[in-house]
Amino acid sequence: MYYAGIVFVLLFSLLPFGISLLRWKTLDLPSRIFSVLLGFVFAVECVATFSAIRYQNNLAIYNVSGWLQMALICLYFNFSIYCFRKIHLGIYLAVASIILGIVNALYFEPLGKTNTFYLTYQAVLVLLLGILLYTELLLKEGYVNTYRSVHFWLVLILVLFNSLTLVNFSLYDFLADLLSGSVYLLAVYIWICGVLANLGFTLVFIFYNRLNPTYGK
Repeated sequence: MYYAGIVFVLLFSLLPFGISLLRWKTLDLPSRIFSVLLGFVFAVECVATFSAIRYQNNLAIYNVSGWLQMALICLYFNFSIYCFRKIHLGIYLAVASIILGIVNALYFEPLGKTNTFYLTYQAVLVLLLGILLYTELLLKEGYVNTYRSVHFWLVLILVLFNSLTLVNFSLYDFLADLLSGSVYLLAVYIWICGVLANLGFTLVFIFYNRLNPTYGK
């Protein structure tokens, strides 16, 4: 049952990346960066799964990959938000996110443990960048057209997923004590969040051409 769940999660991690590749020629630059992000996440899940089975620990893989994922997210926003593109702010944030991750691992939270501080930083930064993108979308596209933007939906799913996983990791010890013999439910929760997020990304890329993909070009 455990391995069947892992295969199920990996397939759902591959699905949005595969669909985005099929749409590659029609994707704008931010969407292509997001596609690369999805491919990277799938690769990380594969390596982390192997590490969990072989070494019974994959936190170091998730922690290091988290820095690179955050860098890709910053690059995505760099080309999605017009004022960021002009001053390359997303690129600076990408570099700063990697440096912060390294400093955090060296002096505060070792790679073998959950990096709650960095997860909080990631969730807050994604939320702030999402608010900036939504503000620019509203000013540029108007209230109605905003909902037809590809980037509105990509960022909405990204923000929700980061927020839900942050809650889980921040309260992990408390929830583990509360659930006592049912700690596996926390892993199931993360799996469900990941599956729903990947399903959402898949739908966005399936209906990509029906949405408005021009913003950010």
